[in-house]
Amino acid sequence: MLGPVAGGEAKLLVTALKQGDAAAQRILQETAGDLAFGLSHVVQLFHPEVIVLGGGLTGMGEVFRSAVEQALRSFRAYCKKNVEKGLVLLTIKYTLIRCGTATAAT
Repeated sequence: MLGPVAGGEAKLLVTALKQGDAAAQRILQETAGDLAFGLSHVVQLFHPEVIVLGGGLTGMGEVFRSAVEQALRSFRAYCKKNVEKGLVLLTIKYTLIRCGTATAAT
């Protein structure tokens, strides 16, 4: 799966995951775990109603969202009490992020 790619690498990871690639699974779990670790602190400090995931990795869709949610649960910070609406993927164009991600989540 390696080679010259001009963006969209996350989509290649999805393809590798579908093919049962162990390295791709490890990359997903490590990335989701690292992000979840950081988010667990956000949850404990701010008790957000919703967490909006954006950026290139969200191009993986539900595969990425569910991996982050599962990893976040392992930190015991994530539960319906703490994050009422759960994790959602940002579905707007990246140029709009500066206008307010919080608005997109409502």
